[in-house]
Amino acid sequence: MLVFQHAAKTGGSSLVYLLSQIFGKRACRLVLLDATEGTRETQCVNTFRNIIQGRCSSLEIHPPDETIPAFVRELNISVHSITIARHPLNLTQSMYNFLVE
Repeated sequence: MLVFQHAAKTGGSSLVYLLSQIFGKRACRLVLLDATEGTRETQCVNTFRNIIQGRCSSLEIHPPDETIPAFVRELNISVHSITIARHPLNLTQSMYNFLVE
């Protein structure tokens, strides 16, 4: 399984699109940006259920959370992690432009 740690404003949406083209419905997403503690737990449980049932070939985690890939490994599922880094000044400028718009 490929786990993608999606950091904001680093080109992650392009990678998510690519993963969805490659894996189709097996490209799973765990987006916890606005999740409360209760909804976060529900989203995680549902996602892990899909992983255990073999419904996910890739998993996007947004924002990045280092505990999730470790938990997936505990399920004895082979995990390869990827993220995209960006120069800090370019990242700051991109975030500023995003927030101003």
